[in-house]
Amino acid sequence: MNALTLLKELTPEWVEKRVGTSRILLPYSKEMPEGRYHLPLEDYAQNWPFKMESHFNTALDITLQRRERTTGEKYWDEDEKKLKPRKEIYYVWVQGAAFDFREGYTIERKDRELLIQIQKASPAAPAGAETKSSWETRPEDWQEMIRAEEDQGKRAVFYENPRAPEGERWKLRVMTKRNPGFARVQIYVPDNGPTIWKKDQLLDITQDQLVRMLITGERP
Repeated sequence: MNALTLLKELTPEWVEKRVGTSRILLPYSKEMPEGRYHLPLEDYAQNWPFKMESHFNTALDITLQRRERTTGEKYWDEDEKKLKPRKEIYYVWVQGAAFDFREGYTIERKDRELLIQIQKASPAAPAGAETKSSWETRPEDWQEMIRAEEDQGKRAVFYENPRAPEGERWKLRVMTKRNPGFARVQIYVPDNGPTIWKKDQLLDITQDQLVRMLITGERP
């Protein structure tokens, strides 16, 4: 899966469950040895036209998360007086969709044909979904409850789960629309040499569009 395909998957306007994946936009190994979690591979962002370094992980919503798994071995637990499965801790990189490129960030193309500087920005917020309440039977005012959520720019639906415990068969699912964020980007181009820059275009775009620009090198 390439970065553009994954970007599209990460940024839908509406979702029915949380968006997140261990596939990431930049080429880290999925698991890294203890003590080397923050070291990128040698080919870090090699296919991206812009110079992306590991300090942009936060802006790209790439985080290192702790995981636990069984090893297949067992050990004797003296407190509980029984054999228990042995577990080990490991870490994986996880890709989210809360992009947050901030004011002052400057990123240059590898071919030195373009430089961008963020002048003003607000972070993206992923689309979300949550179950707010549960009932044994659908409430009489269920339509009013849905309208109240829709009046706040959300989507809502009542659904029945016959296998749910008593008192929780009917649930209200509320979905929040994605906020793609904002970035005011000043474009600079070379002026009489590779180390002197002049202002070119000023763009008001979303954080999602900015990430796409970093991947493709194309202006929105």
